[in-house]
Amino acid sequence: MLFKNIFLKTLRDYRWTLFGWAIGLAVLVFLTVSFYPAFSSKAAGDLNKLFQQLPDALKAFVGNEADYTSPTGYLNSQLYVLNIPLFLIIFGITLGSSLLAKEEDRGTLELLLSAPKSRNQILIQKFLATVIITVVLTGIIYLSTYLSAKIFNVAIGQRNLLLIHLPVFLIGMVSVSIAMLFSVVNGKRSTGIAVATIIMTLSYFINFFGMTVKWLKPLRKFTVFYFYGNQDVLVRGLNFKYLAVLSAIVIFGLLITLVIFNRRDLSI
Repeated sequence: MLFKNIFLKTLRDYRWTLFGWAIGLAVLVFLTVSFYPAFSSKAAGDLNKLFQQLPDALKAFVGNEADYTSPTGYLNSQLYVLNIPLFLIIFGITLGSSLLAKEEDRGTLELLLSAPKSRNQILIQKFLATVIITVVLTGIIYLSTYLSAKIFNVAIGQRNLLLIHLPVFLIGMVSVSIAMLFSVVNGKRSTGIAVATIIMTLSYFINFFGMTVKWLKPLRKFTVFYFYGNQDVLVRGLNFKYLAVLSAIVIFGLLITLVIFNRRDLSI
């Protein structure tokens, strides 16, 4: 019965994975926000002195000390600059790499393809399920941040807090798309995980060091993290051009995966 609706089957297959990740990230957010009251005006002075001793590259990455000790700067530096996107990337790579390769490993892909559905229908339904899964996880992160900020009296603009989760969602979906694409090439999860990890790691470091290293600066605009990290949504609001680029990467990855999946001989 479950094979008749691949979309629902995929949601069911990953329900406990989603549950585990949701609980873990909710706890991370709650604990992180709970530490903010310690950043009092007395503690801020010592923190700012420490900030002045940081290398220029780290200063560029963290931002100025005034931003760092404000509610917006604190949430940015502790959650949305690296931690949240990092976990969404890991989640996305894990999800995308197993989407079809896991079915192939277990031998259930043959059952799926024997059903009266085209390969396009199978892949698109599975992909749409990952969209819903990632939306739910991102929504839980937002609700955890919103409720934690209320509990610990952390004043932050609610509109921008909601909007920042759009690029968070998309960085996760970019990871899904890349991992899915390369795992379909040879049907191995390890390929999708390895290539997606390399791409996202290089993207991060090129964008990071490109802030201060002149010869790397032109390459920043070819990285995923440039279009995620440079938005600073909590301060300036959403950059729709950057959002469009991230969306285009996701769609492009899906289209290329469809082409490869349809042409690949699965020997069934």
